[in-house]
Amino acid sequence: MVKKCIYCSKELSQEEVIDVCQPCGFQVWGEKMYDAIRDNMKQANSDGDLYQGSVTDKPTESKVEPNPKFSQPTSSEPSQTENSEPIPTSNESAEIEIIHDSDKF
Repeated sequence: MVKKCIYCSKELSQEEVIDVCQPCGFQVWGEKMYDAIRDNMKQANSDGDLYQGSVTDKPTESKVEPNPKFSQPTSSEPSQTENSEPIPTSNESAEIEIIHDSDKF
């Protein structure tokens, strides 16, 4: 599959880390920002982090360990919804107070 610039469809090298050619990148972001984006993406590619979350290419093996702080609660821990009030279903009625702007004056 040939890589192409997303703006002008110019063919790009397969090693290119950004799908934008240099002339289009300069027009979109300016020279300094384009170079910074490209340099950061090259660094991410060499670190193996470039395709994290990609839906178009096969992802590399994740180097990130799951954070136990954000793990699912165990059965002994209360869930966030246990102490909250139930949400009314379509068969239950709920009182709604309607305030019109004209009622304020």
